[in-house]
Amino acid sequence: MSSQLELHLGDGPATREVRLNARVRCVVCRNRVRVQCVSECQNPNWFCSFPKQLRITGIEYQVSRLIAMRKYYRASGEIVPIAFAIAPLAIAEKVVRQ
Repeated sequence: MSSQLELHLGDGPATREVRLNARVRCVVCRNRVRVQCVSECQNPNWFCSFPKQLRITGIEYQVSRLIAMRKYYRASGEIVPIAFAIAPLAIAEKVVRQ
């Protein structure tokens, strides 16, 4: 199965990129914890729409689907923590399904 799937719904802004099993990382940007794609993405500077209760600086997650919206990515499906730089153990054991 391919790790990337592109859906083309026309020639305009409706074109979406869908990344399967993408990696994202929580980073601090302007005193806010934001989430960015670590995997190879079409727009590496875009942030991700991601649950706020899971945003802890330094944690990386594997997301089952990462969908490109107009100027950001949206995390969808299963979210699993995979790297724990600063995370407490209780967060490391949590698996969230949306």
